[in-house]
This record gives sequence, structure tokens and C-alpha cells, in this order.
Amino acid sequence: MLIVKQLFFSRDREILSGIDLKLRKGEIMAIVGPSGAGKSTLLKLLAGMLDADRGEIIFNGSPVKGPSDRLIPGHPEIKLVDQHFDLDPFHTTRENLRLCMEHLPRESQLEFIDELLQLMQLEEHADQKASELSGGEQQRLALARAIASEPEVLLLDEPFSHIDAHLRRAIADYLILLKKRRKTSFVLVSHDGQEVLNMADYVAFFDQGKIERLDLPESIYREHRNAFEAAFFGPINRIHVQRKEVLFRPDEYQTDRFKGALELEISYLQSHFFGLYQLDEYRYKKNRILLFHHGKTDLNRIFVRNNA
Repeated sequence: MLIVKQLFFSRDREILSGIDLKLRKGEIMAIVGPSGAGKSTLLKLLAGMLDADRGEIIFNGSPVKGPSDRLIPGHPEIKLVDQHFDLDPFHTTRENLRLCMEHLPRESQLEFIDELLQLMQLEEHADQKASELSGGEQQRLALARAIASEPEVLLLDEPFSHIDAHLRRAIADYLILLKKRRKTSFVLVSHDGQEVLNMADYVAFFDQGKIERLDLPESIYREHRNAFEAAFFGPINRIHVQRKEVLFRPDEYQTDRFKGALELEISYLQSHFFGLYQLDEYRYKKNRILLFHHGKTDLNRIFVRNNA
């Protein structure tokens, strides 16, 4: 278990202020928030790459020590994958993986290397030096190296930022499999909450060095506290009814009246086709709102929950 108690960190300004977290074995926590909020700094502290000003980081009952207490910074069972990738540029892709598997028998190493090369679609680059890979390929190799070392905790900073959409699902499924089979714990940092909602057990919304909210993925998506937070987890409609703000997602409406519903008279503007669904634009008074549909629909009124 990874426990964080009242963690503070500053440079020329306060970056983290009183962070409390608890990550259990085999759990995935997503940290979502704007750029500059301190998310990446938190991961470096959890990995033992920085020293906190105050507070504690406890892993399996022992403190995680920072660079002031360790000659080589970092914790052997906590691996960080950030935007620096930390590859050996003069070794090939295959060699980079093998160097992280020295704890395994040789036969197991070969099987594991092939598995990771296939997962990350790096088979064609297996004998290329890491320095010759593209940015996206280097990111996939960095993630594969972290998996190869089989840590108890993986800290992933924007893990899908340079990865093509068709690969994201396969890699996400593999991480979930590691969680189930090996009880690996994960902390995923992202500025796009939609990409982590289907993976996380819990989501922490992070802003200005603080955890503003820690909740279940469905709750943080459906229960809107404010428009700023809600926008990080998908499109949100924001209107005012009798001077009160009402927030609802493009799928959070009905065409039939229900108890306590707000009735909105709307006018159709245009449609956008996204394959599995259609996103239509409507106007409500001076506001533009978005509604999901399956097939073309021209509505003139909808009913939404009054969450003001």
C-alpha cells in the first residue's frame, strides 16, 4: 500500500499543498487536472525522485526516501514513466527491454520481450537503437521497460500522449490485466479525464496543488460540481435558468417529461457525425448546447435534471 500524508512541495512558489492519498495493492488511481497544477511533481515525489518540504510517503510500511537520502534516486518497486522516457540511447529496443529483466530466467526474458514488442507494436524496431526511434516509439518503449521490470507500483505521466488511438485500447487492456493478475498498482496522470475513466478505480481531480475531489469514475462524470471540473471529463452543457447555473452532459436529457425536470425549448443548428453516434448542436436562448443522438433528430424541446 502507498500512503501519502500531508505532502507539501515548493520551489519559487508552492506547488503541492497538503496532499493526502492512499493507493491499495491492485488499484488504479487517475489524477486529472490542468497543466501546471502539480500532477507531474507529485509523481516524482512518489517515485522518490524529489524531496518533499513536509509530509510523508509510506510504501508497504516504510518511508519512500528522496535523493537527499539515496545516492541513486528512486525506489526499486515504484517505477515512473514520464516525458523524459529514460532510455539507453545506444542499446537497441530489444536490449533496452532485456536490461530491465535481469531478475528473470533467460527463457522467460525472451518470451516476455516478444510479448512486449508485440503489445507496443515495436517488432519492426526490435534491432534499432533507441535514439533512432520516433517520439511515439520511444514512449512505447519506455512504458514497456517499466512493465518489464515488474514493479509493484507504476506511475504513468500522460501515458497515451504520443500513442495512436488504435494502440491505446490494447495497452490499456494490458495494464488492467496486470492489475488483475499481478496486483500491480497504478497512478495515471492525465489532463484528459475521458481517456482514463474506463481504467480507474478512483479519480482525483487536481488543481493548484490540491486534490479538489476524489471520487468514483462514474460519480465524477455524472455528478457535476462546477463547469471547470466537469469539462475535464467530457463535453458539458452550461446554461442559466432563473439566474441559476444548470450543467448537463450531451446524453443527460430526455424527450419526455419526468418528475422535477427542467423543460428547455431549443432550436436545431447543425450536426456532426462521429461514427457510433451523432453530436447535434442546438440553441437554447443565447446558449449553444450539444446533444448526442443515434441518427438524425430535429428536436424542439428537451427535459433535463435540475442540478442547480
